[in-house]
Amino acid sequence: MKGKVAKFRLVEYKINNSSIDIAKIDDRKSKLSVEINQKGGEIPETNLFKLEIETKITNNLETLTINVVTVGLFEFNPSLENKDSFFKLNGPAILFPYIRAYISTLTALSGIPPIILPTLNIASMIDKKNDK
Repeated sequence: MKGKVAKFRLVEYKINNSSIDIAKIDDRKSKLSVEINQKGGEIPETNLFKLEIETKITNNLETLTINVVTVGLFEFNPSLENKDSFFKLNGPAILFPYIRAYISTLTALSGIPPIILPTLNIASMIDKKNDK
């Protein structure tokens, strides 16, 4: 069976940096906010794109702050058009499940109830952020 070959793939990802600051444990009723910032670009003379995503989670009581910096390395087919915009829109959506799992594990091992982020439409979040 011959199928279409993807024009890109995730080669690897790494959590480069993470921190958690817990000022108060009993804040289960607080509301979380998630902020995603990214930077990256094509690595010259390769078919690789490096994308760095900083995910910041805070609560409205200012008793919890989590920062996670993740770097993903993607390989792409040279025929892929608009690489920069393609990866900045789709790369976070590909990496976010790994970030969600990491945050759940980090919080569970920190002695607080685990934070399980909902599935988010990352592309929509990025589009809205770029429109501002």
